[in-house]
Amino acid sequence: MVPDSQISVIHHSLLAGPSLLQRRAEMQNLLTAMSTTEKGKGVLNSLGFSGWTVVDDEEMEFMIDLMDTLMI
Repeated sequence: MVPDSQISVIHHSLLAGPSLLQRRAEMQNLLTAMSTTEKGKGVLNSLGFSGWTVVDDEEMEFMIDLMDTLMI
């Protein structure tokens, strides 16, 4: 038996490594503001995204652990 797909609950994440830590706030601000400009809206639309949402570190760590668990 295969469960029904819930594709609408899948989220894409963009992670930045330690070398970009000093630019984290800048990147978050730029990405979350994309939906406020025509150019940004066009990029988001071409990706099939409505916008970016900031996720706290704890939630992201949980998602990473979940993906590791699912990739047995």
